[in-house]
Amino acid sequence: MNLSKLYFLTSICISFFVSSLKAQFHENSSLNQNLLIYYPFSCNSVDLSGNTFDGIVNAPLTSDRFSNPDNAYQFDGIDDYINLPNESALKPALPVTVAFWMNMNSTSLSILTTDFGVDVHSGVWFSLTEADGKLGVSFGDGLNTTPGNRRTRLSPNPIDLNTWYFVTAVVSDADNIDLYLNYKLENGDFTGSLSDIGYTDQPGSLGRKDGNNINPPIYFDGTLDEFYYWDRALTSTELEELFDLQKYPIQGPEVICGPGQAEYLIIGHNNAGYSWEVVGGEILSGATTSGVTVLWSDESELGTISVTVIDNVTNCERTYSRTISIGENPRIQIVGPTFACISSEYSVNSLENATYSWSINGGEFIAETNTQEVSVMWDEDAESHSVTSTIQVGECVYSDQLSVTLNTHPEPNILGNTSACELESYLVELQEGDSYSWEISGGTILSGSG
Repeated sequence: MNLSKLYFLTSICISFFVSSLKAQFHENSSLNQNLLIYYPFSCNSVDLSGNTFDGIVNAPLTSDRFSNPDNAYQFDGIDDYINLPNESALKPALPVTVAFWMNMNSTSLSILTTDFGVDVHSGVWFSLTEADGKLGVSFGDGLNTTPGNRRTRLSPNPIDLNTWYFVTAVVSDADNIDLYLNYKLENGDFTGSLSDIGYTDQPGSLGRKDGNNINPPIYFDGTLDEFYYWDRALTSTELEELFDLQKYPIQGPEVICGPGQAEYLIIGHNNAGYSWEVVGGEILSGATTSGVTVLWSDESELGTISVTVIDNVTNCERTYSRTISIGENPRIQIVGPTFACISSEYSVNSLENATYSWSINGGEFIAETNTQEVSVMWDEDAESHSVTSTIQVGECVYSDQLSVTLNTHPEPNILGNTSACELESYLVELQEGDSYSWEISGGTILSGSG
């Protein structure tokens, strides 16, 4: 039994047990719609789209971009490949969307194709230009190998070797081909003049392409991982969701403002076991489920959360990690009178690299509000009065609010003779909580001055 047959039989056996698995999207995500193939390449080439279009392997497993062993496929640039099933459903009309992870060991002019036509340009394929190493996504008509038999969109810059790229192409028609590299739109020049796609009777193939009438097929030298294939154009919103899942397989907040709880989720591994670990915090619940609740500590500025996903059938493992920034949790406190008359001043504690803003209820600010201190003129007719300070340090926002009681403005009424002899007495009506201070002109206070 040769090596390629061994890979093939292993793939079929595993597919029998895991065909009910779903792709790595939220259950109600539109990314599940019209998904033809999803190969996570976790120890095998099983299709988790639900369509059972399992890959036929003639390549060895290797480590993925997270250094997980046996979670990607290595291609030697000589004779390694993975064929797609030769099914009519995998030869759709435009538009289509293709996405995958790629790491090139050397400049490979061919990467993969959805139709391995012999001596023709057919289906959708990815390749590098021989002159300058730019990545191109193309479609062909299945008839010949001239520029008139293809349409190509190139990246504006060459591809770097030994670098992981998440490649995404939305191929709608000859004038609408969008190429993304590591989540960024990288549309360069068009070449070729074809207007519509065509196929042959051959299957698609990852790791090789035959587009020359004279020379043999060209093989890919590098690593491929997580291959997606849709028979429709993804929308901009769907692309954002796809990119976010690739950037952050562990979903949840990346910045924690002070010690506090946060929830994290790993999506799309229904037939699996989970083992979570954190550094800089404590797992409160869900340590062996797909979702976990963590209480982060403020003892360090950085924390780490990781999860190991274990396939319950194959025992294949894949570990994901994410670094969490833990902000300080300062005690923000407004200093100033809680009982006030017409005006009053308030301040808040100083923080390094902070920006300040204030808001008020029942009054107006006398000066600017983007400083550490403010002056307030209160409105006596307002029903309630309060002042709020908001401080932002990096991505963390803190605030404090102080309620203020406005004292009634005193209106003293002095009782006594307005025409006096040498000695006279005067009094003022008392208000609870009031204090008094007397002054006289043209005489001397004998008693009761305060």
